[in-house]
Amino acid sequence: MAELAAVGSIASVVSAVLEVGKCLAAPIGQFKYLYNYNNNLKSLETEVMTLKKTRDEVQGKVTAAKINGEAIKQSVEEWQTKVNNTINEAESLIREKEKNRRCFKGLRPNYINSYKHSKKAFKLKRDGIIPLLQQEERFVEVSYSSIQQSNYETNFDKIRDDVLKLKNARLKVGRKVEEAEIKGEEIEADVKKWLQMLILHR
Repeated sequence: MAELAAVGSIASVVSAVLEVGKCLAAPIGQFKYLYNYNNNLKSLETEVMTLKKTRDEVQGKVTAAKINGEAIKQSVEEWQTKVNNTINEAESLIREKEKNRRCFKGLRPNYINSYKHSKKAFKLKRDGIIPLLQQEERFVEVSYSSIQQSNYETNFDKIRDDVLKLKNARLKVGRKVEEAEIKGEEIEADVKKWLQMLILHR
């Protein structure tokens, strides 16, 4: 009976040691993330608020540009998508902080989770939010001006007309080549090469 009690005591001690190991373990040399846990999460919340305000300001410019019938720059649309994804990721991480389960039946913080959250918050701010805020500073204009859009449409129409002319030229030359072949005439190599090139790129 005494032996069973001793075995039970040893199991309890081992279990407690494992629990301590789970809660206190953190990668050596990375203590700064644990030490700055609250600061990193609080800083992330502040940066998210700044990013949201910036996103709303850009969206206001985009909405006004669309009302004026202007085309929005692709770089701006891509930025908006990245911003929304980053905000969602950051808010999810902030919510996880509230769910951070404690060790020893709630008596001690869970240092492993705190370390992970702090590290993710720091890197998300450094590699995600700050670069996005810096990119926004280059958006003097979010759309192409009416003059730029007009030039774009003019150039597009010109290219379309040129392509149509080229197709017509190909048909005319093609017919002449067919007539020449029926007559048994030799077709110049440059003409054959030109027709083949047009066929490949049509």
